[in-house]
Amino acid sequence: MDSNLIVIKDIPKGLKHPDWSIRSEYVKRLSSIKARYSIRLLARILKNDNDVYVRQMAAKALCEFRDREAARALIIGLSDPTGLVSHVALDGLSFFDDPKLIALIEPLATSCEPRLRQMAALALGRLACREGLPLLAQLLEDQDEEVAICAVLALERMNHPERVDLLVHVIESRSGEARMHAVMSLDRIGDPRAIIPLENLLSSTYYIWDIEDAIKEVLKGLYRKRKEQTA
Repeated sequence: MDSNLIVIKDIPKGLKHPDWSIRSEYVKRLSSIKARYSIRLLARILKNDNDVYVRQMAAKALCEFRDREAARALIIGLSDPTGLVSHVALDGLSFFDDPKLIALIEPLATSCEPRLRQMAALALGRLACREGLPLLAQLLEDQDEEVAICAVLALERMNHPERVDLLVHVIESRSGEARMHAVMSLDRIGDPRAIIPLENLLSSTYYIWDIEDAIKEVLKGLYRKRKEQTA
């Protein structure tokens, strides 16, 4: 008899075993069966199991399935109260580039809990879809500074030209740590298209004395990059 059939037959009972180590063993077996049945069971474990290690294993297993249903389960995993699980789910979304998943992230982005809005911002960065930029722009305006910082870091991962203008807007419109993160993101991105808006900032009346030196250093690097591109 096919060993997979034996495993599938025993799984429902095994996943209800009171010993977490037994349940984790069944999760491990389940992850080797590449079928929709496995994804559904792993999603249920990720959402409902009372042991963080078992939920983490389920999230890791779901990361191996390049399937939209698995991605949906990982988005649900972003709400897990422990970072051990939610960050595994977050990293798993890096394997997907599906604009249809953005609608599933939107409830997190509008949650009253800052932690969930942070995860929403980071998840949009992992998906890196242009369609996620409007929602990310909304999170850049968030009253919670950590949410805005996560949105800045997410923008840095997205290879779309619009990110330069959005990051410059953060520098113009915010007064907390997020705008320093935006300056450093522009430095790491190294896109010469940021030169003119940054020069305009230096000659403007915006309150930037605390980041003025950082902007000047970023401009030095961007000037070098522009020179290399035009050489």
